[in-house]
Amino acid sequence: MDAQNEKSERLQKMLDETLSPVFQQLQKLESDMQKIKESQSEIKNLLTEKEQEG
Repeated sequence: MDAQNEKSERLQKMLDETLSPVFQQLQKLESDMQKIKESQSEIKNLLTEKEQEG
């Protein structure tokens, strides 16, 4: 059973090392998407203001 646990732990470690950068990229993507949404919202507001002025 000990060998099985060791194998399990090694696999878990490999998975963590492999997936960690992927999750970091995903978090960065989410953050970028949020910034894009905020920018879009800002642009919409500016356009609305312009339309009301003109």
